[in-house]
Amino acid sequence: MKDIIFQKIFKALKDFNMIKKGDSILIAFSGGPDSVMLLYVLKSLQKKFNLKLAAYHLNHMLRGEEAKRDEEFSRKLAEEWNIPFYSEKIDIKKYKTEKVGSLEEKAREIRYKRYHYWKERLKFRKVALGHTKTDSVETFIYNLIRGSGLKGLSGIPPVRDFYIRPLIYLEREEIQEFLKIKNIPYVIDSTNLEPEFTRNKIRLQLLPLLEEIRKGATQKIFQSSLILKEAEDFIQCEVKKLLKKATKEVFKGDWLLDTSLIRSYHLFIKKSLFHYLFGFNFEETSTVLNILEKGGRIRLRDFYISSSFGELYISKKERKLPDTVLQKPGIFEFDELNLKIILERGEKTTHRMLYRINISWDYLPLIVRSRREGDRVHGKKLKDYFIRKKIPEWRRALIPVFEHAGEIIWVPGIYLKRGIEGKLKLEVCKIHGEKFWVFDK
Repeated sequence: MKDIIFQKIFKALKDFNMIKKGDSILIAFSGGPDSVMLLYVLKSLQKKFNLKLAAYHLNHMLRGEEAKRDEEFSRKLAEEWNIPFYSEKIDIKKYKTEKVGSLEEKAREIRYKRYHYWKERLKFRKVALGHTKTDSVETFIYNLIRGSGLKGLSGIPPVRDFYIRPLIYLEREEIQEFLKIKNIPYVIDSTNLEPEFTRNKIRLQLLPLLEEIRKGATQKIFQSSLILKEAEDFIQCEVKKLLKKATKEVFKGDWLLDTSLIRSYHLFIKKSLFHYLFGFNFEETSTVLNILEKGGRIRLRDFYISSSFGELYISKKERKLPDTVLQKPGIFEFDELNLKIILERGEKTTHRMLYRINISWDYLPLIVRSRREGDRVHGKKLKDYFIRKKIPEWRRALIPVFEHAGEIIWVPGIYLKRGIEGKLKLEVCKIHGEKFWVFDK
């Protein structure tokens, strides 16, 4: 049986390029059968691959004496096998997390944070987790019944970033049988036997029923999840290609996409694009696609989204130009918008420039601001000027509006009041020439 077990392990290591010679690997070690098997496997491979190993145990402080028993067991076994052992206690119920969810989800979030912390602290390259083929199938079913896309139906990834799962080709039953034959001890988490948890119902009731309906169902589902993983990888490649073509330059942290190009792609690629970029769910993605097709603007989660005149703009900030009074010559900078306004003395010139004008001293003080609802110039709505010039909606709030005594006298590239010329030079320009500003196309 050992030969069959290690054949599957070596296949997983090779298929997913999990381990290299000289790797340092932190082993997530709960003391349960899967993690004991993981510890045994990596200890067995230590000389062959010249591995540096350590085990880490997190006591969630949820199961009282049983949790203490698990920690002590894990410590003793690691010491017996000469593997450095690290542990810590964290009261999961009191610990503050970023996401609101079930206790199970909260515990998972904390575990992964601590794995990362200890990997960095010990200066290790990788973290090994004891997830099995059975775990991956359970995840597939769990995601299927709660509604999921390709990513969720791909099961548990054998490798993700620095996380590796060497047991991913093994079923839980064959691990337990192997440990029994080898007389290797382990502990059982009693909460894994409580049927009120959804995952436990899948583990204890649904999977046995599926095996009863068709022997080998677990293996078939696992194979399907691998096929879906390949499909997911392909879709991600297509999404990245689309992004490379459709992404336009914009402010740091924002997204600006070519809507005509995105519209030309298959619906599934479009949906995958927004899920990939922002983690939008089915309903949210449908909302964004509606905006993409029909135009408009919305607030979705923490995002401001606007679509018009060929551009889809997505930002976590509601960018706008703050009201600023220009009372005398000077330089006024708006770093977030890469916008600089220069007001200085200068001779009147007949050479008209798009972003520079001459004005009379009589028009001070000036107020520079964003456009407002109801703004009018020369008896017409400013909005109509923007539409006529085909200025995308998101850009309109960032184009400076210059106002004197309640009257708009200049909107660069859009409108200039006649008869205001004088010996002051007023100019809008970039602070940093190489960076984006609102007038860049």
